[in-house]
Amino acid sequence: MDINIKANKDKCIELLRSTGREGIEYLIIELEKMGFFTAPASAVHHLNCEGGLAQHSLNTYYAALGVWENMKIYCPHIAKEVEPDNIIMAALLHDICKCDVYKRKRESSTRPYNYSKEESRYSAKYDEFPIGHGEKSVILALCSGVVLCDSEMVAIRWHMGPWSVNMENNDEKLSFKAAQDKYALVTILQVADTLAARIMER
Repeated sequence: MDINIKANKDKCIELLRSTGREGIEYLIIELEKMGFFTAPASAVHHLNCEGGLAQHSLNTYYAALGVWENMKIYCPHIAKEVEPDNIIMAALLHDICKCDVYKRKRESSTRPYNYSKEESRYSAKYDEFPIGHGEKSVILALCSGVVLCDSEMVAIRWHMGPWSVNMENNDEKLSFKAAQDKYALVTILQVADTLAARIMER
């Protein structure tokens, strides 16, 4: 997959601005400062290359939009439960927690991106703001000054699905189930994230 960093940046900004959301310009400035548009999506797995994070976020958006459009055929009520702006905000912001996690190694592979730990060009460090994956993305977005609705915050928090649930913690299990039951966006984002990483980016 060839990544056009400038084109992806322009598309992300266009989509974010299209929401007309309060604080969106502050968010865009913060995304730039955090390195969102040039960060990798992972150290070893999908899109572990410069610009991979923005590409993955866009892929997740396109997958979520496709899921939503098709679900409307079979469940028309989904059009009222989830709106295009919700998909934009949740998909583009779900992984901003990764902006400061992956650091480039001194010696790097010349391949575009790969799946070998030995050849990975990035190492992962979680000590900058170790508060949790989905939680960190929600907090960073809110601290940037943008307004998120409840369904967006909850979808971002639980976008990893059961992988982010401590199965020995009953509160977490019940919260995750309640999130899925209350907001269709939670499942749409979770499915879209998986489709992006496992199919679009394999």
